[in-house]
Parts: sequence; C-alpha cells; structure tokens
Amino acid sequence: MSQKYLIIQTLMYLTRVDGKVHKLEKKFIQDRIKSFGFSDEEQIKLINEFNNPTSNYLETFRKLKKYSDRQSVLNFARHLFQLDGNLDSAEKKAFKELQAIEAQLSKEILQSSKLSAKAIVKEEDNLQFHKDVEDFVEVITKHRNLLFWHYASHFPFIIFYNLYNSGKYGRILAMFLLPFFVIMFVASLILFL
Repeated sequence: MSQKYLIIQTLMYLTRVDGKVHKLEKKFIQDRIKSFGFSDEEQIKLINEFNNPTSNYLETFRKLKKYSDRQSVLNFARHLFQLDGNLDSAEKKAFKELQAIEAQLSKEILQSSKLSAKAIVKEEDNLQFHKDVEDFVEVITKHRNLLFWHYASHFPFIIFYNLYNSGKYGRILAMFLLPFFVIMFVASLILFL
C-alpha cells in the first residue's frame, strides 16, 4: 500500500470524526483522490472505502513512514476541519491526537537517525584505521633491500616522517615508535662514528 493511499485513507477517516460528512469535505477528498494520480481501480477502491470505512485515522496515520507525509496529513486535516465552518471538539481532539503521534514518531526517527550516524562515523573510523595500516605496511615493505635499511638506520626520521604523514593512526603509531627511532638514530651515530 503506497504512502499516498494511506494519506487519503487517513483523511477519509478524519471526515467522519465529527459524526457527519459535509459535502465540501466529500468534494475535498474526491479532489485529492484525483490529484494524487491513482489508477481507476484504486480510485474505485478508495471511494468504496470512503462510503464504508474499515479502519480509523489513528491506525492509518501510524503507518505513514515519512515525516513529510505525516506533515501533509496534518496540513490537509487542518484545512479539512475548517471546510464546514464548524471546528468542533471532536475535530480538535483528533488533531491533537495526530500531533501527539507525529511527535512520538519523529522522536523515534530522530533516535534511530542518531544511532545510524554514529554507526557510519565508527565505520569510517575503522576504514581509516585499515587504510593507515596499509600505508604503514607499504612504507615498511616498499624497500626491502639492505641498502634501504642501512640508509634508514642512519636516517630513521624518514620512516618516522612517512609514517607520521600516512594518516591519523599512522601519526599515533609514529608517536608511539618515536623512542625507538631516537634510540635507533643514537645507536647508528655511536656505531658509525
């Protein structure tokens, strides 16, 4: 069942809240059915549903998944309740119920959106860590020959520099290995002097 269909169903049920369906309310519903672009079969089904309701506005409103669809129902309902020129207490109550459901659903969606955002950030962080590890391995394994290691033993800051510039986790690892690089540099000075 499409969201547009649920919007129309909710509005149809709302026309009966005050116990009577005014001709302007009926015309409003028929105009919405035509403007939403339903197939002939769907239009017939909706009109039959309008004449013989099988549910209520609260059930169908809760089925609306999108915030924008629920807001459309609230806007249409505001207009629908004013059509007969008499906003009675049942219509006010119905509108407040819809607003309360909307507030609850929006709060739940906001919570799930925050959790999704945190999961995305964590995933990005993990991807960055793996990329930094790959960069580190590439720096270390790029030059496997002895000449590189001899050169690196004289100039450990080159490895430190490459590691430090390989990303967030590379920087952390470089800072962790800094004492090793210093010791290696001092040892190479002592050995070759």
